[in-house]
Amino acid sequence: MVPSSLIEATIQPLNQLGAQAQLSQAIIAPALWPAIRAAYLGEEVAKLNVENARREVLFGAAQLYYGAAALKKR
Repeated sequence: MVPSSLIEATIQPLNQLGAQAQLSQAIIAPALWPAIRAAYLGEEVAKLNVENARREVLFGAAQLYYGAAALKKR
């Protein structure tokens, strides 16, 4: 028995590539609840600071107006 032809078969390729990925997301994170509450409080503080600054500017403008009006009457 003599083989009539040769067959080249790749049993294992020279270069094999592979990848793996993992992603995790916490559904409930009790450790973050204080941070979330602090963020809401920070938002409220910022709003109150803006309102206070607005009132201070209006109060300053009123003081200047009434001061100028008082000087004009003299």
